[in-house]
Order: sequence, then structure tokens, then C-alpha cells
Amino acid sequence: MRSTNRGGEGRWAATVVALAAVGALAAGCGGDPGAMSESAGGGSADSVDDSASQRGALSGEPMGPDGPQAADGRSTTPGSANRPVVQTRAVIRKGEISLVTKEMNRARTEIDDLLGRRGGYIASEDTTNDRAGRPEYSVLVLRVPEPAFDDAMTALGDIGRTEHADRSSEDVTTEVIDVDARVATQEASIARLQKLLDQATDIADMVRIESEIATRQADLESLEAQQKYLHDQTAMSTITVRLRVPDTPPPPGKDDSGFLAGLRDGWGALTAVLVGAATVAGAVLPFAATLALLGLPLWLLVRAAARRRHTTPPPTAPEPS
Repeated sequence: MRSTNRGGEGRWAATVVALAAVGALAAGCGGDPGAMSESAGGGSADSVDDSASQRGALSGEPMGPDGPQAADGRSTTPGSANRPVVQTRAVIRKGEISLVTKEMNRARTEIDDLLGRRGGYIASEDTTNDRAGRPEYSVLVLRVPEPAFDDAMTALGDIGRTEHADRSSEDVTTEVIDVDARVATQEASIARLQKLLDQATDIADMVRIESEIATRQADLESLEAQQKYLHDQTAMSTITVRLRVPDTPPPPGKDDSGFLAGLRDGWGALTAVLVGAATVAGAVLPFAATLALLGLPLWLLVRAAARRRHTTPPPTAPEPS
């Protein structure tokens, strides 16, 4: 009886151990459903990613975390989430304003203060002074952050009497998105080509890949220049300010229309013609002087010989015997 009880206790313990092992295995599979599939085909996902990268290396398609992407930022991989990239509007804003003020220096100081409070700066300045050295006309090109554009235009109108004011806006959102996408495409394409170059062993393949990298690098630099220009123009607005004192017309070259402008252009054309004629006369004068020095004595000799020929009587015939 004692041996029988010990055998039953052993069978019960073995059964408990087997049930515990089965439960642990079931729990492990339920916690990570993909564990078995990943361990069975661990190299398949990597091979798919590598083949997708090789297909896009020479095609120039941008690659995202879910695979190839379109130019608008959407994934082109089947079954992936097509979530567009959030893009704010990109606008280039420009303004022009003409002001009349009796105190040019004070107006200039107020413009400096205005720019300092709004984070702007003066890109260029062209000032004309009177005979006493006082400024009488000035053209300033200001750059201000785009959010402060309207406020800056309003504040400039308070500096002097406004003669003319104009504002313009150009929406370049589509162009910015396109350039950004093309830059990302070129960068990803060059990176993949560089990997192919590192793995290449054939000289012909290395030369072909290097040539392709050089071509795409040049395209990338051009795109980056466009990207930088668009970023600068959309981030900072341009305002052209014209300042003048009362009763002072714009200096020559500042106004390209009207009677005075036509008169100035006509006088300039006449001056150019006179200068051209004087240049031709100066070039011909040395030759004319040389001909006069050599030709005048020769002409006098010919004329004297002609006179002697006319005054000499013809010979008389002898009388018959």
C-alpha cells in the first residue's frame, strides 16, 4: 500500500509540471503573436526592405518609414496609411510706401527704432543730399519678419505724410512643397547610390554610379538654392520706403515717366550723338593734317606749272623763201 501511494504521488507531480509547461508556452505565444513568424522568417522582412531600397535607388523615389513616398508626402506602399504632411501657407509679401517729411534725420531714426522693435533690418539705402549736405531724398529697402509686415506698414505711415502705399502678396505654398519634396528625394537617392557605390566591385559600375551621383548632387545644389531663396522670401517681407522733404522732386533717375523724364532721356541721347561725332572728328584729324601738309605744296606746284603753260606763246612757223 505504501508503494502504491508513492507511485500515485509521482504521477500527480509529473502531471502538474506538464500542465505548467503548456500554460507557459501558451502565454508566450499570446503575448507576442508575431514572435513565431518572425523567428521562422526573420530574413524576409529585411530582404523586402532591401529590395524596395534598390528599386528606388535609381528611380529617385523618396523613401519614408513605411516605404516609398509621393511628392506630397503620402506613402505609396500598398496598405500603408496615407496621411498628408501638414503644411502651413507660404506667402511672399512686399510693400512700397512714399513719405514726405520735413525732418529726414528724425524719420530715419524712427525707422531704425521701428525695425529694432520688430526684428527687421535695412537691406540697402540710397540717399541724396542737397548742397548744404542735408538729406533731401532717400530710398530704403527694409526686411521685416512676415508676421510683422502689416504692423510695420502701418507704423511707417505715421512717420510722415503718405503719398503712395502699396501691398502685394504671392502664395508660393505649392512651390515650397514641391521644392522641399524634390530636395528630400535627391538626398535619399544620393544616399542610396552612395551605399551602392560602397558595395560595388566592378570598375564600370563604380564609374557609372559616380557619374550619377555627381549629376544628382548638382541638381540637389540647385534645388537647395531655390529652397533657401523661398525660405528667405517667405520668412522676411520686403518694404521699399521713399522719403523726401517737401517741394523736393525725386532726383534724376528716380522717376522714369513724365515730360521731365523724356526731356532728360532726349538730352542724354543728343549728348551721346555729339560725343560720338567728336570722337570721329578726333580720329580723322591726324590724317587730315598729314594730307594738308603733303598735299598743299604739291597742289601749288601743279597750279604754277599750269599757269606757265598757258602764258608761254606757241612757236611761230618759218617764212617761205
